[in-house]
Amino acid sequence: MTKIACGLFLLAWLGACSSDTPAKRATAATTPPAPSVAPTVSKAAPQPADTLATFVWEDDVCRYSGRYNPRKYTREQLENVRLLLYGSASLETSGLVHHPRNIGRLSLDTLTREYTRRMPVYRAMQVVNQPVWRTLKSQAIREMEEDYQAKKLSIQAYADPAVLLTTAYPSSCTRYVQGLAAHDDSLTLRDWHSFIQERIRREKKLSGGPEHYTQRYAEQQASPDRLLFAKVDLLTYGWWNCINESIHRVEQTAELHKQFRQLFSSVKSECDEV
Repeated sequence: MTKIACGLFLLAWLGACSSDTPAKRATAATTPPAPSVAPTVSKAAPQPADTLATFVWEDDVCRYSGRYNPRKYTREQLENVRLLLYGSASLETSGLVHHPRNIGRLSLDTLTREYTRRMPVYRAMQVVNQPVWRTLKSQAIREMEEDYQAKKLSIQAYADPAVLLTTAYPSSCTRYVQGLAAHDDSLTLRDWHSFIQERIRREKKLSGGPEHYTQRYAEQQASPDRLLFAKVDLLTYGWWNCINESIHRVEQTAELHKQFRQLFSSVKSECDEV
């Protein structure tokens, strides 16, 4: 081999044995860079929306606006509690008269229609689910039932006073209707006289001036309709006032009004000057 040939062979061999081969350089050039990590950004929690509702009610002098949570109770429940607290479970139809000329206006049918219309409404009434309001509803239903039964008897008694002698009301109340129930005019006039004297004594204690009772009694006693005047006094002012005390009426106390206001997170009021 000539010297020139040997030199060329040596150069080729050294190039092949170099550590920086084209294959390795290509691999290094194509290796992707490590991915960058994006910084974490914390977002503020959204503010809760106002979920309270408004309920408005009135009494004789003030107008109230209360804020309440509708997830606890509904507007209908609040309205029903308000009705029980501010309204009356007594029936509007009267079972009484204050003058003989109005006896013919008494109507048992009218009374019964009102009762059969209103009672189912009270029984189905949805109230705030708390013991105090469930009790108030029960008391109102009882008042309406007892008011109906008493007025029914009162209307019937103007046609037949004897129906009052077999009732469950206090026996002391029947003393006003003994003469009427017996259809005995002299006993009726006797009971009437005793009743008037009782009222005169009561008025003396309260006001000291019963003269109007004395004058009124004298005029009615001299009237041809004295037995009708006697019937009105004995049934309306005697028997009814006596049994009315035994009817369980709903007591709309200040404590109940306070508890009603506590159903609201806040209450604003606008009151007329008294």
